[in-house]
Amino acid sequence: MKDFYIQELKKYNTEDELHRIGFDDLYLDKACAKYEFKTLKIYSIKAIEANIIKQTALSLGADCAVHKNVILNEQGLFDCILCASVSTLSKVAEKLKFQQFRLKNIGEEIINIIEQKKSCIEIVGQKFDFSQNKYIMGILNITPDSFSDGGKYFDEKSAISQYKKLVADGADIIDIGAQSTRPNYTEISADEEIERLKLLFDNDEYKQDNTIKSIDTYNYKVAEYAVNKGVKIINDVQGFTDKNMVKLAVDTQLPVIVMFNQTILPKTEETTFSQMYKFFVNKIDELVCAGVKKENIIIDCGFGFLNNNCENVSMLENLSNFESLNCPMLLGISRKSFLKYISETENKDKLSLILAAKCINNVDIVRVHDVNLHLILKSI
Repeated sequence: MKDFYIQELKKYNTEDELHRIGFDDLYLDKACAKYEFKTLKIYSIKAIEANIIKQTALSLGADCAVHKNVILNEQGLFDCILCASVSTLSKVAEKLKFQQFRLKNIGEEIINIIEQKKSCIEIVGQKFDFSQNKYIMGILNITPDSFSDGGKYFDEKSAISQYKKLVADGADIIDIGAQSTRPNYTEISADEEIERLKLLFDNDEYKQDNTIKSIDTYNYKVAEYAVNKGVKIINDVQGFTDKNMVKLAVDTQLPVIVMFNQTILPKTEETTFSQMYKFFVNKIDELVCAGVKKENIIIDCGFGFLNNNCENVSMLENLSNFESLNCPMLLGISRKSFLKYISETENKDKLSLILAAKCINNVDIVRVHDVNLHLILKSI
């Protein structure tokens, strides 16, 4: 019988494991930096930049994988993969900051990723601390044709009844929409969308409740109306492609949810993680340059709005890779049709819960139809 054994630690908490072996707490921060490793993929750099990153990494004991033709200093753009402990990555980044080309910016961005922390949003006195907590967003569709509950809450009595139920069940946020965006949906005018919302917004019982509300719309006029009615989050399923929506976000300084929506982007045979990641990098940069605070940006991968079931499943498996964007993430898979591709169970709410539980370490807000069922996610 062996008197020792060796375990490979995968996806472990460095600080906890160091505590378990009795490491001196006085040196814990430095030790965590040495024993926590990160792998960074750097996109679209020139061969000369890739060569300098690789040589800098090797000189400090890190490693960097590059395209085989980078050494020939070929024209074009390349990707590279940089891997090291956090401590060593910091040293690599500091050296890059004194190099020419775009390497100074690359070094600064590496430091940002190493030091990143989830933001804390304060809305009318209520703190949403994404570094510590998970939040449940309840869905209220005031539509006759939504894919799951179209018509169920399409009159004032049923709409306010469902709203009160979502509040009573414990929703942290209630996402209100009056335009269905299911496959092959029928687009309605902004005026009609507003008329539907009035069923709820003009109701006295709704007005008396102070639960945080978001508006699920891609129409600027509708979003502006909802904000004037007290809505505190703008959820745009078209990813703020409308400049008027961007202006509204800047003018109001409200939190925004930016969704990746393949159905309105240039058609591609396949939606890849890299494509989606680049979309978010560029969109975050665009919004911040326009005047939106980085801490007010929440991202949504747009499950159900990709090309096919395989892409939806693939993106679920890639959620942890969005962490370096340093934005809170919303997960919206509740009752989506692609769930049938994963399981034949008839209970989509329970399947949504199971998948959300598997993803919960990588997401911050879970958008669901059945709030009460999903409350357990807040304690995981």
